[in-house]
Amino acid sequence: MRPVVATALAVGLPVWLTAQQPEFPSGVEVVRVDAVVLDGRGRPVEGLRAADFELLEDGRPQAITSFEGVVVRGRTPEPVEVPKPARPRPADGALFVLFYDDLHLSPAATAPARDAVRRFLTEAVRPGDRVTIVAPDQDVWWSARLDEGRDDLLAIADRLRGRRTRGTSASDYQAMLVHQRGEEGLLDRYTPEAVKARATAEAEQEQEAAELRRQVAAGGGRIDSPPSTIGGLRHPDLRGLDSPMRTADATGDYADAVRLNRAALGALRDVAAALALVPGRKSLVVVSEGIVDDPEIGELAQVVNASRAANAVLYFLDVRGVEGSGYLAAQAPAGAPGPPSTTVDTLLRQGAGIGTERLADETGGRTLAANDLASGLERVAAEAHSYYLLGYEPAEPGRRGVRKVAIRVRKPGLTLRARPAWRAASPAAPADALDLLVRSGADLAEVPLALSAYVFDETSPGRARVVVAADLDLPPAKGSTDVAFRMIVVPLGEGGGFSHGGTEALEALAEVPWKGGFGTHAPLARTFELVPGRYQARLAAEVAGRGRRGAATVAFDVPKIAGLRVSSPIVTDRLGDRLDRAPRPVLRGLEAFWPNATLYCQFEVYGAGRGPGGSPAVEAGYTLRVPDGTVVKSAEPTRIEPAPDGRLLRLFGFPLAGFAPGAYSLSVDVRDTTSGATASAAGTFRLMAVRR
Repeated sequence: MRPVVATALAVGLPVWLTAQQPEFPSGVEVVRVDAVVLDGRGRPVEGLRAADFELLEDGRPQAITSFEGVVVRGRTPEPVEVPKPARPRPADGALFVLFYDDLHLSPAATAPARDAVRRFLTEAVRPGDRVTIVAPDQDVWWSARLDEGRDDLLAIADRLRGRRTRGTSASDYQAMLVHQRGEEGLLDRYTPEAVKARATAEAEQEQEAAELRRQVAAGGGRIDSPPSTIGGLRHPDLRGLDSPMRTADATGDYADAVRLNRAALGALRDVAAALALVPGRKSLVVVSEGIVDDPEIGELAQVVNASRAANAVLYFLDVRGVEGSGYLAAQAPAGAPGPPSTTVDTLLRQGAGIGTERLADETGGRTLAANDLASGLERVAAEAHSYYLLGYEPAEPGRRGVRKVAIRVRKPGLTLRARPAWRAASPAAPADALDLLVRSGADLAEVPLALSAYVFDETSPGRARVVVAADLDLPPAKGSTDVAFRMIVVPLGEGGGFSHGGTEALEALAEVPWKGGFGTHAPLARTFELVPGRYQARLAAEVAGRGRRGAATVAFDVPKIAGLRVSSPIVTDRLGDRLDRAPRPVLRGLEAFWPNATLYCQFEVYGAGRGPGGSPAVEAGYTLRVPDGTVVKSAEPTRIEPAPDGRLLRLFGFPLAGFAPGAYSLSVDVRDTTSGATASAAGTFRLMAVRR
């Protein structure tokens, strides 16, 4: 595997969002609500105007003061200019979160659910869309932007598994009913057969009681007790004990159900909360067999509140298929035709998904139940790619609390779906804002960030030293600038991550490349020790005292630690000094340089053999290419002389004057002349079009 320096640039626009309720602080001047309009076949409708809508707050009509029809076409390549992230537009890409509820999904549901996710990633999303996959029991939380992150997301999808091996969502519902009502909660007590059997049993018991009274009267108040033979639950001596034993079993099942429901809903709440600081509409899809609506579990209401705060529309993809919907049936208007007679299994099935159906209904989403699960996810993508943003000035802008919002479309034959409410809240930022932001895996550019990962030598058996470096777009300063940060590294697939956090004083640089922007301060860097594999580094940072935040994500590989290998090339336009005054490259988070700069590259070779004289004999050269593969500069291999400490290091450089703006790949190729082994590594950079 060739080590590649991985780099990411965050783009974003500051938008006020609180952490607990809505995206609007009390006193807000304009509230914006997104709405999806569908035709009779369930397809999004484009081309409507503000006059086609009516908006009400708490039942009172409101004037629509801003209006935009959003159609996501996908991100297009931008010219290579000053590396200041452009303000993103809603049309540049949608944000999706696929919450794979492995706590409630059985192994049998794994294949259809996983196949639906794969089809969504290959057919429904567009370039520029960001997709996050979360599986709570497998400890998966991976985020990537399309198209470059598609392969990683597909690799995650292939590893998803349903892990519930005991009970079902239907048994959860039955257990909850027994917990609430005791024996009366056993639904099979109310089937015609069960009712008839109980009536027959009661009649038999009455006959036996009458016979007993007759015998007592005939025997002068005494009768002989007959011998008893225990013959199982159906024996007359044990009549009536069946239900209590089933009730006891249901009590244990309920304890298991509460544990699973709280774990799943708690993880779902954390996902929604993590999106609260990211601007724009989000589509949160719960792939599940259903979560019951247990009134004794408060986490469900917390998910609703967190989703509303994050402007996240929640969809329930029911992997069980097309059978009935308990919650939505309960919301049917008076006079609507009722459902046909149902079996106990159907009633339990309907009740099993009421909680997730309620989540979808109360956040402006819907339940998707189809034998073709992928078609449901395609509808989610279609709605995220075409919607309307309606703005209005709320009545009593300083009043806090929930505001009910209703939007109607005036054209016949169309249906509209939007969030039913928002909450005016205090404009206080959440105390754990950076934790939420770094976990979201999304980009935010209130403070633009550029993030890179470099893989170096083996530090302990089977582990390599990895440095994650970030450049922040900060204004020039005479001294240092304090930056609070959270940095995490997570592996592809299952397993926990590694984290750093705190506050760092970033030293201002004496020479800045231009007035403001990247390169005014020293980079923020942290070191990790990682085993070989695929990883994702995330950084969230906030400039102290300014309330501005930024976040970026970058994926990278740690190659196998064996044989001849090369470190990640450090590609930079800046050199520093070591204590021995020898020049050393300065790690950069942003690998974008000016045309009149000098490019420096340093790499190190590991695992070389020893020649006859006891010293390694390694040659190295480099090749500079543009994206179409054309070689624009190269150097023939020459021998690397070992440093005094025995390390095989090479630092070279060349001026960038005369090169065309654009993207470049710089590969270094090494050969051990003793063993004949070869290795290579590559770094990438951009040459900007704007000169100083």
